[in-house]
Amino acid sequence: MIKEAIETGLAVFDRLYAEVRAIRKRKLSEDNFLRAYYLEVKGNLELLSLLKDDAFKGANPMLPAGAGPGFASFTGRLQTQLAAALFFAEKGGGLRQRNAVRRLRRECPGILKPIAFTLVKIELLKRLAEFTPEERALFHGVNLTSRLDHIEERLKEIVTSLSTSPFFKKFMSASEAQGAM
Repeated sequence: MIKEAIETGLAVFDRLYAEVRAIRKRKLSEDNFLRAYYLEVKGNLELLSLLKDDAFKGANPMLPAGAGPGFASFTGRLQTQLAAALFFAEKGGGLRQRNAVRRLRRECPGILKPIAFTLVKIELLKRLAEFTPEERALFHGVNLTSRLDHIEERLKEIVTSLSTSPFFKKFMSASEAQGAM
């Protein structure tokens, strides 16, 4: 059981790191990276806002009873690639991401905590979706509705923080001047 948990954890890391490498290959500028991250967050918020209020409630909103095939499909569509790239911005590869992290720290104090929260919680839901019903039965109840609500709250916090940053205000002013937004 421990071996499988370690292998699953490593598989998640490998998948995330592959996604980070794919983002690095795009060689986005710092500004474009931050814009793309903003769109990733907004896309997740839109997806969550379309979810029916009772989508995971049923008789019991707790895993495993509340997690049907739709759970895996839904969680697989929540995006975390750019958030992960922020946390894999090491020396030697990802200078733009490192600069983006410095900029976020400077212009949006405290934003890395909700980014880390949403990254971890979304990835955890994706991992839970991969477990068999028998494996899920080993867990304490996991209230999916509550977890999704907490993720949504943090995503909104991130959007608010980004929207009020000097970078975003400058971007919006330039976009409005061009009539793009």
